[in-house]
Amino acid sequence: MHLENLSIALKLTDVWEKKKLRRNFPGKELNIVVTCELDGKEAVARFYQLRPVEVAWVNEENDFENYKHEAILLLKVH
Repeated sequence: MHLENLSIALKLTDVWEKKKLRRNFPGKELNIVVTCELDGKEAVARFYQLRPVEVAWVNEENDFENYKHEAILLLKVH
């Protein structure tokens, strides 16, 4: 979801994590990912379910260093 700025994206992820995702996907492992320009403008928020047979969209062990021109937040929801 494309959003106007980082502040709005963080508010949205808070609602997703605390209310929507836990209620709608009980027992599922999910990742919330927020990316934004370094100045905090134009953020993108998305979530996806982790599945054992699929590669994670963002791998926290080595993918973060590849983001040179934007900031990234990974939030795990269990």
